[in-house]
Amino acid sequence: MRDLPFKVLTRDMLDSSPSGNPFGDEERLMLRLDMASRSEDMQALIKAAPDFDLVIVDEAHRLSASYSGGEVKYTKRFLPGRMLAGQTRHLLLMTATPHNGKDEDFQLFLSLLDGDRFEGAHRDGLRAVKTGDLMRRLVKEELYWFDSRKLFPKRLAYTVSYEISPAKADLYAAVTGYVRQEMNQAEILLIWALESPDQVDFSTDPTLLFPLKQQITTVDHTAFPRLTASPD
Repeated sequence: MRDLPFKVLTRDMLDSSPSGNPFGDEERLMLRLDMASRSEDMQALIKAAPDFDLVIVDEAHRLSASYSGGEVKYTKRFLPGRMLAGQTRHLLLMTATPHNGKDEDFQLFLSLLDGDRFEGAHRDGLRAVKTGDLMRRLVKEELYWFDSRKLFPKRLAYTVSYEISPAKADLYAAVTGYVRQEMNQAEILLIWALESPDQVDFSTDPTLLFPLKQQITTVDHTAFPRLTASPD
């Protein structure tokens, strides 16, 4: 398949299509799903096109849907994905993260592959989500090129010892000390000031504290949790 030419669908291709529908003109196309999810005209062209032999979706976990308050919430990407699933003989969903930790959302994702089997609300203990006939899981060590070479070369991790000059050692110690003790002090002061703006004295150095004062006057103080300690 790597030698097959593909064309990337663009607005210019849409405008110059002989039939008005490049999905019917071209044998192989690459389409950004966001492009289809934002355009009802694009979705109408997909729906009007002849059925496809194969649709491959990379980063397929973006075709997400979820349950909220007993109701299914579909993302904009899910809907054109479901449309493509209904118009192809073969659908390949490629993702490294198909499961977000919620079985009901995973079931909605699998409904793209088999709507009859996975449609409907998921109920714990009533129906187990079995994917042995639908999913193939590979770790990177099991991935190969077409000529049988491994896709990822073997990684060898080891620690290299090296000497550091006294000046660099002093710099490292100083930066480490700053990160551990000083780096978060400005953030702590800002949060405390947002919580208790009347207790902040800006007269000490108005130039340095002006940005802090600006944030205090514009940020909603109720968005911050109550603090029990003041900065030293």
